Amino acid sequence: MPSIRIFRSISRGERLKMPFSLFVNHAFVDGAHIARLVALAQASLRMHGA
Repeated sequence: MPSIRIFRSISRGERLKMPFSLFVNHAFVDGAHIARLVALAQASLRMHGA
C-alpha cells in the first residue's frame, strides 16, 4: 500500500510549490508510474489555476 503525504503549499512569486512524500514498494510501482503521477498532478494544478 503506497503512502502519500502532501504538505502545505508555498507561494514564491508566481510559482506554487507543493512538497510531497511518496513511499512505495518497488516490486509494485516503477519510476515510470511515479513520473506519470507527478505529471498528472502538475497538469491538474495548472488546469485549476493553482
